[in-house]
Amino acid sequence: MNKQRFVLALAGIILAAPAAIATALADPPARVGRLSDVEGTVSFHAGDQDQWSPATLNYPVTGGQSYWTEPQSRAEIEVGSAAIRLDESTELDVQALDDGATRLELPRGVLNIAIRALPPGGAQVTTPGGQIDFLAPGSYHVYVPGGDAPPDQFAVTVLQGAAAATTQAGRFDIRAGTTGWIGGGALFNTAAAQSTPFDSWAASRETAQVAPQSAQYLSPEETGYGDLDAAGSWGSDPAYGAVWYPTSMPADWAPYRYGHWAFVAPWGWTWIDDAPWGFTPFHYGRWVQVGPRWAWCPGTRVAHPVYAPALVAFIGGSGFGVAVASSGSQPAISWVPLAPFEVFHPYYRTSVTYVRNVNVTSVRRVDITRITTVKVTNVVTTENFHNHGAATVVAANAFTHAAPVQRAVVNVPHDQLAHEHMAGNLQHLAPSPAAHAGAAVPAAAGPHPPNAPATVQRVSAPGNAPKPGERHDEPAPQHAPGPAFTPRNGHSPATPAAGAQPPKLGAPNPPTHNAPVRPAVANPGQPQVQPPHPPVVNHPAAPTPPQHPPAVNAGAPAHPANKEVDHSKPANAGGPPKGGGEAHGSPPAGGQPKPPPQAGGHAPAKPPENNKKKEPDEHKPNG
Repeated sequence: MNKQRFVLALAGIILAAPAAIATALADPPARVGRLSDVEGTVSFHAGDQDQWSPATLNYPVTGGQSYWTEPQSRAEIEVGSAAIRLDESTELDVQALDDGATRLELPRGVLNIAIRALPPGGAQVTTPGGQIDFLAPGSYHVYVPGGDAPPDQFAVTVLQGAAAATTQAGRFDIRAGTTGWIGGGALFNTAAAQSTPFDSWAASRETAQVAPQSAQYLSPEETGYGDLDAAGSWGSDPAYGAVWYPTSMPADWAPYRYGHWAFVAPWGWTWIDDAPWGFTPFHYGRWVQVGPRWAWCPGTRVAHPVYAPALVAFIGGSGFGVAVASSGSQPAISWVPLAPFEVFHPYYRTSVTYVRNVNVTSVRRVDITRITTVKVTNVVTTENFHNHGAATVVAANAFTHAAPVQRAVVNVPHDQLAHEHMAGNLQHLAPSPAAHAGAAVPAAAGPHPPNAPATVQRVSAPGNAPKPGERHDEPAPQHAPGPAFTPRNGHSPATPAAGAQPPKLGAPNPPTHNAPVRPAVANPGQPQVQPPHPPVVNHPAAPTPPQHPPAVNAGAPAHPANKEVDHSKPANAGGPPKGGGEAHGSPPAGGQPKPPPQAGGHAPAKPPENNKKKEPDEHKPNG
């Protein structure tokens, strides 16, 4: 009998395992990156979009996104204790970036990657010629020439650390102080590593983000914390512990008021702050007023902090609205920044474990029953929150169309807002194409001035009215230059409108002055490595876009199934598209790009002529 019970119990565990695994996989990533620096023209698109958009500072970086830098432009992505820096004319696809993987694809261009601690699952970069694995913390330079250079050619410079390149021919280890050229006729050539001007810029950025004060209180995996030392000061409060005070803030400043909302899969509505330092304090921890000053409270330090899209409580739901003298009655939405010890109830689908982990740093003696409540009932009102005096109210149309909140905010009397219920979900706030694109749209702020007087009113419209087709002057999202691509949801870029004049397509100039020098003489018995030329696209181009591209595709994948906790069902809040490398067609539109900046003495030293070829290891090659 005991044996029979054991078998039945074991069968139950086996049957339950797939559901448990599905639930775990359904949670959004706890680990994300952020776009931490933009210099020049940098473009971005998510997997379900069919146009490039201007990249936005502090935008969260996760799997399924792509980035492009125009000539004379650079970008930086921080991911916890690592940094990925893009030189000019570089295309980067983020294949996976989550709790268990960091996989990037580099179709062309130059990356500098600084790794202070190897992330879970390691870190890999895939090029057209093979895969690069970073084996130790260090600094790395990766170059893919593109154009009419041999398609399998790439170079890896290990300034510090150790790396391995795997191709169809085998695996090649690259030691610190070495540049390895792979493909292009010669199987594997090496040269002495030498830093380029781009690497020097990357090193200066790395130095500037050392934050010894913040490092005392925050995990190095808390993305973006390196900006806090220069932007504020740390103190201690008897009630809240370590607190950080931002400096030089506007008189009417409050958390989650200077920035805009974007719709980022798989979380949904996500706060994008305007301040250069405005990532860490709005996606981790809590805010509170200490005397007359706002203070950010990071809470308990943990090794692996969990990212949240916005640590706020939304107020009002479908039917909540405001009346503004200059624009009449309209649907609205409000939010309150959460204070220490207040539970964050995700407005997107998660598991019970996720709800606990995202709160554990800021909720003292967590009441498990309270924190894992499946259904949020409408019994919590604005006045129940410690920061109720900092509630922000905007029209729903401004919220869903990426309006700068500081321009769209209305002033509602506190006694009217005090008894409004907390919103259990945000289903009624359907994202616009501008919200998917990510950049702020100032024209969406509305006709009234900031802080215009308003009163609470019940409205019948279902959220972001006016309904489609009723408004003809809706601000369109901005578009930006970038290589042709195939959207990951299978849709092709929009067909040009009748009569539209297509822009001229110019081939991007590669940053050859930042490329490693190739060996002067090829290894014995191997053909000479061919130097790359400026890129010439030699595969069919995607459909030519019009001068004024149509709006981005507002669609997004549906929710994954089998969620353990369903806090809400926001529209289009599915996870990021799976998969990676996409077809890359013609170069960016907009005419011939400017030539790259000229600089001398940037190339690494040439290797000796007797450089020997390294035989591949007995590792299974990539197929």
